[in-house]
Amino acid sequence: MSEISEVNIDSNVAGNTDRTGGTLLDDDVPSESNVVQQEEEKNSDDPYSYTKRNEFTSEIFKIEVSNLPKIFGHGQLRKLFQKLKVNAHKIKVMGSRKPYAFVSFKTDSDRETALTVLEGYVFKGNVLSVKKANPMADPLVRKRKLGEAEEPPSQKKTHDGSDEKSVSEMIKEAVAPWANIPYEEQVTQKGEEVKKVIIKYARQLEKNNASLKPWIVEQRQKHRGAVCPVEPVVPSPDIEGYRNKNEFSVGPHLETGQPTVGFRISSYRQGSMSVAEPNELNNVPQIAKNVTKSFQEYVRQSDKRPFNPETHEGYWRQLTVRTTRKNHVMAIVVLHPQQLTEGEVTSEKEKLKTFFTEGLGKECGVTSLHLQRFDKKKSDDEQPNFEHIFGTQNIEEVLSGLTFQISPDAFFQINTSAAEILYGIAGTLADLSPDTTLLDVCCGTGTIGLTLASKVKQVYGIEACKQAVQDAKRNAEANGITNAHFVMGKAEDVIYDVIGTVRDSKELVAIVDPPRQGLHNRVLKTLRAAEQIKKIVYISCNPAAALQNFVDLARQESNNYRGDPFVATKAVPVDMFPQTPHCELVLLLERLSK
Repeated sequence: MSEISEVNIDSNVAGNTDRTGGTLLDDDVPSESNVVQQEEEKNSDDPYSYTKRNEFTSEIFKIEVSNLPKIFGHGQLRKLFQKLKVNAHKIKVMGSRKPYAFVSFKTDSDRETALTVLEGYVFKGNVLSVKKANPMADPLVRKRKLGEAEEPPSQKKTHDGSDEKSVSEMIKEAVAPWANIPYEEQVTQKGEEVKKVIIKYARQLEKNNASLKPWIVEQRQKHRGAVCPVEPVVPSPDIEGYRNKNEFSVGPHLETGQPTVGFRISSYRQGSMSVAEPNELNNVPQIAKNVTKSFQEYVRQSDKRPFNPETHEGYWRQLTVRTTRKNHVMAIVVLHPQQLTEGEVTSEKEKLKTFFTEGLGKECGVTSLHLQRFDKKKSDDEQPNFEHIFGTQNIEEVLSGLTFQISPDAFFQINTSAAEILYGIAGTLADLSPDTTLLDVCCGTGTIGLTLASKVKQVYGIEACKQAVQDAKRNAEANGITNAHFVMGKAEDVIYDVIGTVRDSKELVAIVDPPRQGLHNRVLKTLRAAEQIKKIVYISCNPAAALQNFVDLARQESNNYRGDPFVATKAVPVDMFPQTPHCELVLLLERLSK
């Protein structure tokens, strides 16, 4: 789900998280007074002008925390803040020899509380020092002031004086950086990276649970430094055109300046707003490219400009295209409404409908069209609002013989054919039986639990997204599955009660498939404390980032971490992301009793 609540000058390259020509009709733009124009010119050179707009940004409520201990985890710092009731919005740890952190807040009151509570607090033997911090300078404005504004590749030179990379090469580097590496070599390199993570995991285990040392030493001797066997990477059945969800940005083309729909060639943080078309990206399906090209024509003919992330002016921000093997195509247009009236937004929706049903966009085959307004959300928990324009509300995909409904913001693995393999491996490692109760944590639309439901007694899925839970229930009903139940809520808020509900189960197994940042500490502790759970299958799209979760599940038993530790006993990498360095890891964790 995309965060659209805050002015954010640290945007990522669109299309990479897991969340993204022609002549403008300038005569239709209202003229402004000289005073306003002078103010805009002044602000255009001010790297902090974004903090003066009538829009929220946590950058204006920021502190710097210094004298942090040399060794600590990001999770430990966040846990400290929770303990002290410091309502941190964002935390960014800097430095290595002398660590410090920037912490931002949603309100000045929260910042003042943090300044009072944290100053002089002793954290791991270090007396913390705290002061107010300046907001981060807008990277694009800063780059322009330094005379480093973006130039077309033909005008840019490398250090040796030769021409820099073409736009085509730049977009490949951003979205499919391994496109020029033979696939067999990609798989080999990914396997080596996974082994490094598992070896690092072994070293971390020794540091965090001394009682495991004899077992760790024995395992490392068996597995060449790792604590468990690491299987060869399972390759993806599809290595081209496999991405079933693509989030395209709308912005100026680097060479022509024309409004373009595609991927950012770099991030805003690096001072770039330029976008390039995805035509030569081999991991994007042709049908998604067709929709992108059609919408680009719509934007270029529109009397409304693309959204500008520097000035926050303009309208067209993003296009998300979701596709399925049933040839269903969902397009989600993200519009910043600015000062448009409700009638004007309705008129634009009608124009979009006409374009994709009767106009030039008809040929690209969109079967479901939605509009999402880019605007401030009232809270972090508020679900995004999608306005259905035409076609079906959802699209359908077939996975492992089951039919799944996919709503606009529901999570669904980006590589469908590889997902079938991934879920099969997860089920095999879990060693399921008719007596098993399966906990599907972070279940999305229920894909894992439902594909394995026939092998177990019952499934309990947990998911924070309301729409995804509704989809999961519909998916269960549509496929005649009666032993699956789904609970809406953040895993850390509901997992304790869910485990309590199934406490008498003969055999309880958890499969977790969390977002990139991993599971919340409360979830880890609850899983540890549930003695009935003997196995956890952890699916991670970023094993290095999830490493702390793996370690926490194996920490020395204490009041904080009750129950025998979970340790890795088998690792199976699955290539879900050909043409990129990323790889999914399925890790079997089992109780190691005293």
